[in-house]
Amino acid sequence: MPTPTSDHAASGALREEVIAAAHKRFRRHGFKSVTMDDIARELGRSKKTLYTVVSNKQALIDLVLDFDMASDDAAVGEIARRSDDAIHEMLQIARYFTEQMQDMSPASLYDLQKYYRPSWERLDAHQNDKMIEHVRANLRRGQEEGLYRDDMHRELIAHLFVNAPNSFINQERFPLKQHEWDAILNQFMRYHLLGICSPAGRERLTDYLERTSTP
Repeated sequence: MPTPTSDHAASGALREEVIAAAHKRFRRHGFKSVTMDDIARELGRSKKTLYTVVSNKQALIDLVLDFDMASDDAAVGEIARRSDDAIHEMLQIARYFTEQMQDMSPASLYDLQKYYRPSWERLDAHQNDKMIEHVRANLRRGQEEGLYRDDMHRELIAHLFVNAPNSFINQERFPLKQHEWDAILNQFMRYHLLGICSPAGRERLTDYLERTSTP
């Protein structure tokens, strides 16, 4: 007979399977076009089993977003701890998000913003909390290291950096092909760093960029 502990472990494993299957589908095809039937097929289980984990598609979207936000926070925190300096930290963060978005349809975030507003607002609130906190810490670190300008307004720059990518999401105003994510994120990061680096920081940035472009 299964014990409560084994039942809990089985339930947790199923939840992880559901998140993984939904995550894969949503990233590849966007949120609007994917149905609960599609998720069940991706999961290789019945839709009835899927509904033992979530009550509806909105709840499933929120479950996937919670997973993504927690993963991103953990990854960014680890990058900050292991990076050599503030510039290295931001370049590594850009690399992380570029890798995360390689298999992501440009329609995904646009779908959230247009069709699943409560989920979009949760994601937007997270950006204006955790991600701005990360950027503030990076800006402070860069100034302490002498790599960022002392005369910048940290709070303003943090908000600009976190919220500017929202303009990329609107497919009507900013049409994107999937393979263009890499170039756009890299150009945006260079634009940001070149605006805030001190002369010493620009030298360090040039060195990093030359090293990463060397075969």
